[in-house]
Amino acid sequence: MDISDYRTHFASFNSALELARFQNYVGLPAEPSLHEVYDLFSDLFSREVIAELKSFREQIPANQETQIKGVDQLISTACIHFAESRASDVSNELQRCEKASSIEWRGQTILPAEIPERLSKDPNKDSRRDLAARWLDSVLECNDLRVAHRASLNDAAKLVGFDSFSGIQQYSGITSGAKLELAISSLLKESDSKYNATLNRLLAREVQDLSRDELSFADLPYFQAMPWLDQYYSTSPSVRIQGEMMTGLGIRRDEQREIRIDGEPRAGRKRRAACFPIAPPFDVRVAMLPLEGPAAFLDSMECLGKTQFLVWCSQDLATRSPEFVYITDSADSATSLSYAYLFRYLPIDIRWHLDFLGGTAESKVAPILSDLAFDLALQTRLACVEAAYENEDSSGAATEESISNYEAFFKGATSFRARKELCLFGRQEGEDPLIKLRALAFSFTLREYLRTRFGHRWWTSRKAGDELVDLWSTASRYSVEELASSIGFGDLSFDLLGDAINSALTGD
Repeated sequence: MDISDYRTHFASFNSALELARFQNYVGLPAEPSLHEVYDLFSDLFSREVIAELKSFREQIPANQETQIKGVDQLISTACIHFAESRASDVSNELQRCEKASSIEWRGQTILPAEIPERLSKDPNKDSRRDLAARWLDSVLECNDLRVAHRASLNDAAKLVGFDSFSGIQQYSGITSGAKLELAISSLLKESDSKYNATLNRLLAREVQDLSRDELSFADLPYFQAMPWLDQYYSTSPSVRIQGEMMTGLGIRRDEQREIRIDGEPRAGRKRRAACFPIAPPFDVRVAMLPLEGPAAFLDSMECLGKTQFLVWCSQDLATRSPEFVYITDSADSATSLSYAYLFRYLPIDIRWHLDFLGGTAESKVAPILSDLAFDLALQTRLACVEAAYENEDSSGAATEESISNYEAFFKGATSFRARKELCLFGRQEGEDPLIKLRALAFSFTLREYLRTRFGHRWWTSRKAGDELVDLWSTASRYSVEELASSIGFGDLSFDLLGDAINSALTGD
């Protein structure tokens, strides 16, 4: 096998795929379409090619660590795409089922994808429940297909040497078996009292018509949107704030011509900020609408972290080992996501808040930050629920026992009730929960490292910027576990994440 030739085609595939995803995301016709891109490059992920990659991997000398890691990444990515291709018929049927499950509600036809945003903006608990109940009924109508889709993925994974589809994603350290259960249990337990105290305060102050016993899945989008903080956050000044912050780090955003931002309001475009690695470091597309509110503000900060990670990757690395740059569909995207989280949760730091969102007395900032920190606490706890379920149900087959356990754990961890069958729906949505937790853990490890080296206001230090640029240049060559060790923190743990949640919730 000519591995250089394979990598060239791998980069071309990912570039075409990300361009099609970007065009779909912003409401433009994708040419070629996603399906056409997969068909054009299907030879990259055949069983025969996977076997060749594995054979090539066995011949690499043990001292060539980067080559070994890169080929391992190519193998896992190829296996993921192979399994998804084998499951495409069921996947397409599932997509048709979900698209057909539009909801007639109060004289309107609402697509399922639009419902979370509707729930996030509806202050009336009764209408939230009515809409959410109809949505969940429609979601659950497709659960048989979700079960079939997971089974098809598992069968395909076995054809390329794995026990299950989730087995393709090989993690190390804290993410395995009993060790993972212990880490999740400890993280939830340590932040439990402060999380619940903050939730009680929000209910008493902002959502007085809703008791704690009434909290359900229908209320989650509303709490995640934090509409009571709308007066403090808007996307309109976010460009200015991000520019000022990056200038403090010695990075001029106005000179980064590689970043192309699309903010045109088109029919069918998605609203959340997102970035797409078309050909990093030379072409990175950003989709960002001028939305108001704290959730959109945090999303824009998260997008900034991902974008900087991509535009500072080494040109040589992107050419020689594109598998460390194109990580959207890889087995492990925790490294890139950790920089997104590093920036997303900067606003819960009181010093950052006063630097860039000044005009509020310091004595009044702490309650605002505590409300903002609820996003971090809730997202962490939701990821813990999903990760614990995946760990318990590692075979990929949803059993009655595991489904019931999901329902109980969801309520215990978040205080929100969720119908047990939603565990199957959750598996389709967003990043792998283990990746989220590892990325969150490292983002706060890195934050502590930057504080120690460059001071509590490290975002004003050009040397801190240089340090970040050095890290970004290596793309995902190193795992978050390796990075944590390299900056002197030993094994990656959840301790600093738990401490950050507790201190932010209480304003300490």
